[in-house]
Amino acid sequence: MSGRARFRSARASAGRERHDAGDAGDDNALNRIQLTLDFRQRPKGQQAGWWHLYTTNVSLKRGMLERVDGFDESQPFLYEDLDLGKRMAEHGFSLLYNADAWAEHLHPTTLDDWRRRMAMVARAEHRFVARHPELEPYFHRMFSEAAEAPRARGLAARLAPLVPQDTPRLGRRVWESVDRKYRQALAPDFLRAWDEAAAELRYELPGRS
Repeated sequence: MSGRARFRSARASAGRERHDAGDAGDDNALNRIQLTLDFRQRPKGQQAGWWHLYTTNVSLKRGMLERVDGFDESQPFLYEDLDLGKRMAEHGFSLLYNADAWAEHLHPTTLDDWRRRMAMVARAEHRFVARHPELEPYFHRMFSEAAEAPRARGLAARLAPLVPQDTPRLGRRVWESVDRKYRQALAPDFLRAWDEAAAELRYELPGRS
């Protein structure tokens, strides 16, 4: 295989995803949470790092998947894609971000659904950073800071349905309020599940599942 062909096989393309907000008891609550969490920081330009490999909307070369034996099925759900990205990066993997590539996920989700999901994320992230201690736990840091911050009143967040993020001056204030409101709403469930995962790992014996 030529060097150019090997490079092409190591490249992948990732796009954006759009979710159905459903009736969450608050206008477009899921859409706000999507923006609040930013799913491990959406890349700004075309080139992206392996930590942006979210398999909700991505195209990969089969050769690269086979080179690393595909997904590690022992890695908990919700971090299996990042584990895959990290291992492929050791073989020259390169991810390109295409902001025009959209995928729609048509399953309405409530705020309570997100609380349960973030508990799952906590357990998955804890296992991931236990395997890779050189990496920072992104969500744990974010929710720890949210829990320690003064309680958000969410007054400006009420304007979110009417104020786009790019609205001069007011947009930033409104959407920062949205961030604080939903991070603090999700923080208790995430941090509780993180502590439970830490306790389980301390008592886990070598060779036991």
